[in-house]
Amino acid sequence: MICWLKPAIALCLAFALASCGSYGAGFAALPETSGWERLPVGRWLVEGIAPETMVVCRRPACADDAMVASFLLPDRLEGGADALRKAIFPNGFPRRAAPQAGAVPAAKTPPAKTPPAKTAAAKSRDEVKALDGTPFTGLVVTMRATADPNRHVVAVIAERPRPPGMEVVVSIAAREATARTNALKALGPAP
Repeated sequence: MICWLKPAIALCLAFALASCGSYGAGFAALPETSGWERLPVGRWLVEGIAPETMVVCRRPACADDAMVASFLLPDRLEGGADALRKAIFPNGFPRRAAPQAGAVPAAKTPPAKTPPAKTAAAKSRDEVKALDGTPFTGLVVTMRATADPNRHVVAVIAERPRPPGMEVVVSIAAREATARTNALKALGPAP
């Protein structure tokens, strides 16, 4: 079970090191004295979206290897993803061009017979559910290896309003209970 978590933590560490920035403040409820290590934060791949703080805890200091990051999204219009969508597509979400008024539709031609595309077998099966039983809005995402369903990792993504925008916490661990607990500790008391 831990083997599946190591690539996720390695990926987060790679992003953190690639950002080459200063260290975030950490989380008061996940202190360094209990094994949590602050990671460097800075500019990421998406302009305007960067973690405010990111921490990791490895065994044996913690029961499970785990990572928690906090992001402050600048605004919220249609939900937490709206700010991310605006950062990725500053000129608007790409859409198909609408037909011009009065334009004559093109004649339909039968589709060309092409061989079906070969698709790679899925290496994981993902399950998404609402984060229930908390005062925060969020999701619980479980990713299981197709070849070995006992190999899995859980990400809890929770959000709450925090002026001037929305705080989003991402917590990754091998067990849902650990990811949930760490996310709720990072978010602190309910507003």
